[in-house]
Amino acid sequence: MPNVKPMAPLAANLRTLRFMPWTTWTKRETLPCIDLPGVYALQQTQEPHPATEANPLAEEVVYIGVTAKRTLRKRWTEFDVTAFQGRNLHAGGKTYRECIGGDGSGLYVAAMGLEPLPGIDEDVDRIVRSAYALYLERKLLLDYVMQNGRLPLCNKR
Repeated sequence: MPNVKPMAPLAANLRTLRFMPWTTWTKRETLPCIDLPGVYALQQTQEPHPATEANPLAEEVVYIGVTAKRTLRKRWTEFDVTAFQGRNLHAGGKTYRECIGGDGSGLYVAAMGLEPLPGIDEDVDRIVRSAYALYLERKLLLDYVMQNGRLPLCNKR
Protein backbone atom coordinates (compact mmCIF):
# COMPACT_ATOMS: atom_id res chain seq x y z
CA MET A 1 0.00 0.00 0.00
CA PRO A 2 1.46 3.38 -0.98
CA ASN A 3 2.27 5.91 1.70
CA VAL A 4 -0.51 8.52 1.78
CA LYS A 5 0.84 10.67 4.64
CA PRO A 6 2.15 13.49 2.41
CA MET A 7 -1.44 14.47 1.60
CA ALA A 8 -1.76 17.32 4.10
CA PRO A 9 -1.12 20.04 1.48
CA LEU A 10 -3.56 18.33 -0.86
CA ALA A 11 -6.76 19.93 0.44
CA ALA A 12 -5.49 23.44 -0.28
CA ASN A 13 -4.48 22.47 -3.83
CA LEU A 14 -7.83 20.87 -4.56
CA ARG A 15 -9.95 23.73 -3.22
CA THR A 16 -8.25 26.35 -5.40
CA LEU A 17 -9.32 24.79 -8.70
CA ARG A 18 -11.76 26.76 -10.85
CA PHE A 19 -13.66 26.36 -14.10
CA MET A 20 -12.11 27.99 -17.14
CA PRO A 21 -14.17 30.48 -19.18
CA TRP A 22 -16.86 29.21 -21.56
CA THR A 23 -15.36 28.25 -24.91
CA THR A 24 -17.23 27.38 -28.08
CA TRP A 25 -17.37 23.64 -28.72
CA THR A 26 -15.45 24.08 -31.97
CA LYS A 27 -12.55 25.70 -30.05
CA ARG A 28 -12.39 23.20 -27.19
CA GLU A 29 -8.97 21.98 -28.37
CA THR A 30 -7.53 25.37 -27.34
CA LEU A 31 -8.25 24.81 -23.65
CA PRO A 32 -5.02 24.28 -21.70
CA CYS A 33 -6.62 21.53 -19.60
CA ILE A 34 -7.57 19.34 -22.58
CA ASP A 35 -4.93 16.69 -21.85
CA LEU A 36 -5.92 16.27 -18.20
CA PRO A 37 -8.72 14.38 -16.48
CA GLY A 38 -11.38 16.61 -14.95
CA VAL A 39 -14.97 17.77 -14.82
CA TYR A 40 -16.79 19.80 -17.42
CA ALA A 41 -20.06 21.50 -18.20
CA LEU A 42 -21.79 22.05 -21.52
CA GLN A 43 -24.09 24.99 -22.13
CA GLN A 44 -26.41 25.51 -25.08
CA THR A 45 -27.04 29.16 -25.86
CA GLN A 46 -26.94 31.57 -28.76
CA GLU A 47 -25.60 34.34 -26.54
CA PRO A 48 -21.84 34.94 -26.72
CA HIS A 49 -20.03 34.45 -23.45
CA PRO A 50 -17.61 36.88 -21.87
CA ALA A 51 -14.15 35.53 -21.12
CA THR A 52 -14.86 35.10 -17.43
CA GLU A 53 -14.92 32.07 -15.19
CA ALA A 54 -17.82 29.82 -16.15
CA ASN A 55 -20.68 29.04 -13.82
CA PRO A 56 -21.39 25.29 -14.15
CA LEU A 57 -24.64 25.76 -12.20
CA ALA A 58 -26.20 28.20 -14.69
CA GLU A 59 -29.69 27.19 -15.78
CA GLU A 60 -28.54 26.98 -19.43
CA VAL A 61 -26.11 24.16 -18.60
CA VAL A 62 -27.31 21.04 -20.42
CA TYR A 63 -24.70 18.55 -19.22
CA ILE A 64 -22.21 18.06 -16.39
CA GLY A 65 -19.66 15.34 -17.00
CA VAL A 66 -16.41 13.85 -15.81
CA THR A 67 -13.44 11.92 -17.01
CA ALA A 68 -11.56 10.48 -14.09
CA LYS A 69 -8.85 8.37 -15.72
CA ARG A 70 -8.65 9.58 -19.30
CA THR A 71 -8.20 13.06 -20.70
CA LEU A 72 -10.87 15.63 -21.44
CA ARG A 73 -9.75 15.46 -25.09
CA LYS A 74 -10.63 11.76 -25.28
CA ARG A 75 -13.97 12.18 -23.50
CA TRP A 76 -14.95 15.17 -25.62
CA THR A 77 -14.08 13.25 -28.80
CA GLU A 78 -16.47 10.53 -27.63
CA PHE A 79 -19.16 13.13 -26.97
CA ASP A 80 -18.59 14.73 -30.39
CA VAL A 81 -18.81 11.54 -32.43
CA THR A 82 -21.90 10.49 -30.47
CA ALA A 83 -23.74 13.82 -30.58
CA PHE A 84 -22.88 14.80 -34.15
CA GLN A 85 -21.95 11.60 -35.99
CA GLY A 86 -24.47 9.18 -34.52
CA ARG A 87 -22.12 6.73 -32.84
CA ASN A 88 -22.87 5.69 -29.26
CA LEU A 89 -19.70 6.20 -27.22
CA HIS A 90 -21.03 8.76 -24.71
CA ALA A 91 -24.39 8.62 -22.91
CA GLY A 92 -24.58 12.40 -22.56
CA GLY A 93 -23.76 12.81 -26.25
CA LYS A 94 -26.57 10.43 -27.18
CA THR A 95 -29.03 12.35 -25.01
CA TYR A 96 -27.78 15.62 -26.51
CA ARG A 97 -28.38 14.27 -30.03
CA GLU A 98 -31.90 13.14 -29.06
CA CYS A 99 -32.95 16.22 -27.06
CA ILE A 100 -31.13 19.09 -28.75
CA GLY A 101 -29.61 17.79 -31.97
CA GLY A 102 -28.16 20.02 -34.63
CA ASP A 103 -24.55 20.68 -35.50
CA GLY A 104 -23.36 22.04 -32.16
CA SER A 105 -23.99 25.70 -32.96
CA GLY A 106 -24.34 27.55 -29.68
CA LEU A 107 -22.67 24.75 -27.69
CA TYR A 108 -20.11 25.94 -25.17
CA VAL A 109 -17.82 23.97 -22.89
CA ALA A 110 -16.13 24.89 -19.63
CA ALA A 111 -13.82 22.62 -17.71
CA MET A 112 -11.77 22.19 -14.61
CA GLY A 113 -8.74 20.05 -15.36
CA LEU A 114 -7.07 18.22 -12.50
CA GLU A 115 -3.33 18.78 -12.60
CA PRO A 116 -0.98 16.20 -11.10
CA LEU A 117 -0.46 16.92 -7.43
CA PRO A 118 3.09 17.84 -6.46
CA GLY A 119 5.09 15.81 -4.02
CA ILE A 120 3.09 12.60 -3.90
CA ASP A 121 3.55 9.17 -5.41
CA GLU A 122 2.30 8.88 -9.02
CA ASP A 123 0.01 5.93 -8.23
CA VAL A 124 -1.51 7.75 -5.25
CA ASP A 125 -1.91 10.87 -7.38
CA ARG A 126 -3.93 8.94 -9.98
CA ILE A 127 -6.19 7.48 -7.28
CA VAL A 128 -6.72 10.84 -5.57
CA ARG A 129 -7.41 12.77 -8.79
CA SER A 130 -9.79 10.07 -10.02
CA ALA A 131 -11.74 10.02 -6.74
CA TYR A 132 -11.79 13.81 -6.60
CA ALA A 133 -13.06 14.11 -10.20
CA LEU A 134 -15.91 11.68 -9.48
CA TYR A 135 -16.74 13.54 -6.27
CA LEU A 136 -16.77 16.90 -8.06
CA GLU A 137 -19.15 15.66 -10.75
CA ARG A 138 -21.61 14.35 -8.13
CA LYS A 139 -21.27 17.54 -6.06
CA LEU A 140 -21.86 19.75 -9.11
CA LEU A 141 -24.93 17.71 -10.06
CA LEU A 142 -26.32 17.99 -6.53
CA ASP A 143 -25.62 21.73 -6.42
CA TYR A 144 -27.23 22.13 -9.85
CA VAL A 145 -30.38 20.29 -8.73
CA MET A 146 -30.54 22.30 -5.51
CA GLN A 147 -30.27 25.56 -7.45
CA ASN A 148 -32.41 24.72 -10.50
CA GLY A 149 -34.83 22.07 -9.22
CA ARG A 150 -33.83 19.55 -11.90
CA LEU A 151 -30.88 17.79 -13.50
CA PRO A 152 -29.27 19.35 -16.57
CA LEU A 153 -31.26 18.34 -19.66
CA CYS A 154 -28.74 15.77 -20.90
CA ASN A 155 -27.88 14.22 -17.53
CA LYS A 156 -30.06 11.20 -16.83
CA ARG A 157 -28.65 10.38 -13.39
